[in-house]
Amino acid sequence: MNQFGEADVIVNTVFLAVATVFVAARFISRIYIVHRVTMSDYAMLIGWVLVSGLSAANIYATTKGLGLREGVLESWRDPLARAEYVFGVLYYPALAAIKLSILLFYLMLVKEEFIFRLGTYITLWVVLLSGSALTLVNLFPCRPLSASFQITTPPGTYCIDIVALYISTATIDIITDVAIVLLPMPVLWRVRLPRRQKVILLLTFGTGLFVIVISVLRTEFLLQRAIQRVTKPQPPSVHDLSYYDAYVFLWSALELSLGIMCGCVPMLKPLIGRLLPRLLYASSLSSERTEHEPFALSEDAAPLSPRESTPAIPLSSMDQMPRQQTFLSTSGGGPVSPPPDFVGIARSKNILAMSGRESMMPLAVIFTIFLLWGFAYGILITFYWEFSQASHRNQDVSFALHATFFGAYLFGPILVARPSLQRWGFQITVVVGLSIFWCGMLLFWPATVLVSLPELFIASFVAGLGISVLETSADLFVALCGPQGRGGMRLSIARGIQAVGWAASPTFAQQVLFKHTTSASTLITVQWIFLVLAIVPLVLVVMCSLLPLPEVSNEELDELAEQCQQNVAPSVCGVHVAWITLVLAFLAQFCTIGGQEAFHTNFKSLVIFNVPQ
Repeated sequence: MNQFGEADVIVNTVFLAVATVFVAARFISRIYIVHRVTMSDYAMLIGWVLVSGLSAANIYATTKGLGLREGVLESWRDPLARAEYVFGVLYYPALAAIKLSILLFYLMLVKEEFIFRLGTYITLWVVLLSGSALTLVNLFPCRPLSASFQITTPPGTYCIDIVALYISTATIDIITDVAIVLLPMPVLWRVRLPRRQKVILLLTFGTGLFVIVISVLRTEFLLQRAIQRVTKPQPPSVHDLSYYDAYVFLWSALELSLGIMCGCVPMLKPLIGRLLPRLLYASSLSSERTEHEPFALSEDAAPLSPRESTPAIPLSSMDQMPRQQTFLSTSGGGPVSPPPDFVGIARSKNILAMSGRESMMPLAVIFTIFLLWGFAYGILITFYWEFSQASHRNQDVSFALHATFFGAYLFGPILVARPSLQRWGFQITVVVGLSIFWCGMLLFWPATVLVSLPELFIASFVAGLGISVLETSADLFVALCGPQGRGGMRLSIARGIQAVGWAASPTFAQQVLFKHTTSASTLITVQWIFLVLAIVPLVLVVMCSLLPLPEVSNEELDELAEQCQQNVAPSVCGVHVAWITLVLAFLAQFCTIGGQEAFHTNFKSLVIFNVPQ
């Protein structure tokens, strides 16, 4: 066995053994202390079984030359191909089972937070659908299927590019990892617990950051594998399973084992409270009290918000059974106390009645979003140009992608933003816009890997749809939030902030991201910016959850409209003034944006044409 093979066996064995201990401790806690096993526990058990098989396949592959740069015996090649096939088939269902276990636990944990549950359901369906699709693709990678078990592809058969598939889907893994870590943080931040317990709780749910780091490292080795394949191409009938694939296998197995550990940590508190109560509580007195009243509030547990005009939100995880306990409970036979509640959130103040000082924090959040979409838009426009050059397509492709982005503006405000604003208000509409934009950024990663023009058009449309929803809600919010009569000034400031991001991003992109982009293959190296642009919306969603935005009802807007129309004629030449205003606003926006984009896309050519050499 080679040196890498020995390290691979040790790492796989150790991490799988530790993951097994975590799963065993979880079921001991759930069966003998909490007295209830849920779907979340069964999903984690399925994930552990699949990870065990995957680690076994990985260890077996090391005995057949995995990790060798050269010297793979002819008799090892087909067994090595079979080990790769088993690894690929087991990886995605194992990953999906682990994430589904955590997300199902989230849904049982909180039943009142709309944004939290909406984000959890969206993430759950992304994990479920992507995991199912990728499992099927890995089950049938070749036509006929028998070619999947051979190192050399026979003539007349067709096999998908597994490396391209792994790279294309890596962004889904990383983004769902980030979503799973960030989703519960705003909810846990408002839970009523002593500071020591709250810190432990946040750190417990934050252990998923380690999985994110491993996922990024795995993706980096996938990219190195792709770059090596481009710079040192081999015959298309030969699968190189020796060196770079070995590191991908190792980091993948490590990611899954660590995911099992992080997913089991929140469920171990009842067991730890039994065995090591001083680890969780400051004194034996508090431990004794928590043994009988696990969720009682201490007198020094001051609320995070001074205003509590609405009832506290209950943490309703598994509170239906009389003998049932949540993951925060430590007692095994005593009566179960009510679960901890959240600090009551003051009902949002009327946005029309906010003073300048009160509007500063909400406007800061929205201004951050303006800066984001200005920066993201500048990156995308630069990417369109670089893509058309690197893929040896003419400039019309860049213009078409540009037009597709803005074409989504015809649909976003009417089909998404308007009904969302009417039914849910600003905060939910901002979250919806950020989520759509997040999906668009996810689509750019595989489109770049595959250098696929149709996928780029789809990604551009989805990203433009999200930005259009954001812009519709954010512009209206900025115009209304604060003293009336100063809406134009606030909008000018917001647009100035957006312009800063827009102006800075092309320079950054050309000098840093696309400096060495000369061909379609080198576009692989700039995919990380799309990953960053996909993570930022998730962070902004958390910000919006921690700082609820002020709202306004339709009735209050009607009253404001009536006040503004007191000195205005209801119609002009028989046409209602509202329709005239709408048409003028549409023409102004159409001409302004049209001229702006025409100038932006043709400015470089104009300068080159008019400035003498």
